[in-house]
Amino acid sequence: MPEWQANIDTTWERENVLVRWQTHYYGETDRFDEATVRNNPNIVAEKYMQFDSALTHDIYGSYTFNDSVTVYLGINNVTDETPDIGETSYPVSFIGRYVFTGFNVGL
Repeated sequence: MPEWQANIDTTWERENVLVRWQTHYYGETDRFDEATVRNNPNIVAEKYMQFDSALTHDIYGSYTFNDSVTVYLGINNVTDETPDIGETSYPVSFIGRYVFTGFNVGL
């Protein structure tokens, strides 16, 4: 677990339009617990003993046509951050930036 972690969500809404910006921060994080390092001090090179800090951003927008139809579009990992070396999903997914869209229809 990182010593410092923060999530900030900002939402703007006016009539039928909604826009949301999310920011996620993860501070440096130890890769291994103290017992593991004590038992095997050369487990990895010193520069790989911690995950780097990371800052990611997501944006989402939607438009509501009426009480039952909403369309939306979003981009996760706007700045296309990559996982830390040797990882596939920390602190972000290996997918990188991705765009999604869709709609909701109420019945």
